[in-house]
Amino acid sequence: MARPPAGEGLFRAPRFGTAWAPVAALAAAGCGGARLVPFWPRAGLPAKRALLQAWREGRGPARIEPGLTLHADAGFTPAAEAVLRDGAALPG
Repeated sequence: MARPPAGEGLFRAPRFGTAWAPVAALAAAGCGGARLVPFWPRAGLPAKRALLQAWREGRGPARIEPGLTLHADAGFTPAAEAVLRDGAALPG
């Protein structure tokens, strides 16, 4: 049975270089296996939000997942629509 996440949050990510500071804080608190899932507002634009998730006593490496582009010209992308409306899993 998988352990529940010890730390998880959606945060503003203006630069992914600064996103590793929370990962380091989680590691110092005994969490590991962190995953960072970026959310892009539109294709070709920098991510404005990201989901950071880590597990208590996790031993896996930190990783950046493929992420999700949220909007297309006519509303949400099909992938975002599947996550928001149908409960599909996030990429990664």
